[in-house]
Amino acid sequence: MSYQIFDTGSSLRFVNDDGFFYLMKHHIRSIRYVPDNLLRIDTGCCMHSIYIQADHVTQPANWGAEDLASILNNWMTLFLQGYPPDITPPVE
Repeated sequence: MSYQIFDTGSSLRFVNDDGFFYLMKHHIRSIRYVPDNLLRIDTGCCMHSIYIQADHVTQPANWGAEDLASILNNWMTLFLQGYPPDITPPVE
């Protein structure tokens, strides 16, 4: 099953054929690459850890789990820094 991940500003929106769910960015403790092209998102609260197979993510375009981790970590950094003036926060 393929799915997409969108940056909505204060959350990450995960969308697939069955529906969608939001993960609030302030709940995310870390985003890490783990073996077998997987990505691990640690929340420590509501869902503990979410594992994502990078091959199944169609949006954002990525070249594997390490690249996807870099993209998501960049989204988190922009959120934590308050979005610089030259970057408009995403709006859904």
